Amino acid sequence: MSSTQKGRIEIQERNIHETYLDSYNKCEKNEDDRNHHKKYFSVAELERISDILLERQPCLPIFLLHMQKLTVKISVDLPDKGTIRDGTGIVMKVVHKRGELCPVKSCKFYRKRLHSWGEFTVATVNHIVGTDTEARNAAVDFFFDHGNTSSRKRKKQHKKVRRALGFHVVQNDNEDDEELDWSCFQCASHNEKLIQKVKNYLQIYKDIQKRLYTLYKNIIHGRDKLVVIISHPHGGPKKVSIGKITLPKESLKTVRDNQDWCRYYYQAATCNGSSGAPIFIAGQPIAGFGYWFGHPHNHSTYDEETLHSYSSVGVDHVV
Repeated sequence: MSSTQKGRIEIQERNIHETYLDSYNKCEKNEDDRNHHKKYFSVAELERISDILLERQPCLPIFLLHMQKLTVKISVDLPDKGTIRDGTGIVMKVVHKRGELCPVKSCKFYRKRLHSWGEFTVATVNHIVGTDTEARNAAVDFFFDHGNTSSRKRKKQHKKVRRALGFHVVQNDNEDDEELDWSCFQCASHNEKLIQKVKNYLQIYKDIQKRLYTLYKNIIHGRDKLVVIISHPHGGPKKVSIGKITLPKESLKTVRDNQDWCRYYYQAATCNGSSGAPIFIAGQPIAGFGYWFGHPHNHSTYDEETLHSYSSVGVDHVV
């Protein structure tokens, strides 16, 4: 499959008053395959599949647990269209700012030094958040993990959700070729508990990522074709899908001696709203958490003709 081949980007654009369930029930993929939505696991069901994952690597379940804690729902207000664009991302970095001006115009502490705040860097794809205007119109929801039809339970679950507000695009990979489709942007929150909690999750995630890479170095790369994607399909609660690599990765160019600028192809359940989701690829050379050099892959596009999905550009960093 060529990198120039067009697929369907999996954003969820909805009317401001349209609900997650409206979109979920109208999903074209579920009309074509009545079992499509059944291929997702809820966050709570991660424990149910942990035995399968343990057979591959003993630290894989705890790694995926922290990967899902760092996965966020992104909602971009598009006032010109009267719609909201929903996608997914993963937190790459957290910086606790003290004595610096709050950069979010809609925040009551904007340009005030009275409060410390957290600067979260979120990796996603360019067609979710690609410009500073889109970043400023973006809301980032942490821990939107559960959905329930009971309004009382739903209200209780939503109390656990924490929100940060976007303000700036740090980097995107679309200057020369828009199909590279990766970006990262920054958002801010004054919630001290959220800042510390996410910092802790991120540290554990990175530590286990290194351990997993070391374990997988003893396996021939490509023998285990496991793929795990964590996303917010249809802008709803977080879901986990398990699939496999289906085609050889596409190497676009070598940016340094030990870094491969590449894209992966796979089959796993995704829907509108899954664009930007983090991807775990078994045996993948460690991606790291830099910007241009060493950034991870995110889910980009679903190709309706081949039934393959493919990732954004990312950098395999062999260490």
